[in-house]
Amino acid sequence: MEADLHYAVCETYKQAISKRRAQREAFELATGLVCERHPGMKPAEARRQVAAMLCCDPPASGITQRAR
Repeated sequence: MEADLHYAVCETYKQAISKRRAQREAFELATGLVCERHPGMKPAEARRQVAAMLCCDPPASGITQRAR
């Protein structure tokens, strides 16, 4: 998993939840990021990746914040 994509997915999900969006909607917003980055990926695989990213927050690489 790419650390930048992982960070973006987690942040998108957290922001959506903080704005009182439904969990499903927040999850789909995060899935959209993965699909944008990997256009040929099947939606089911993108959802699996998002689930794995959300379960492994912070990224396994040890990066906890995106470099600015």
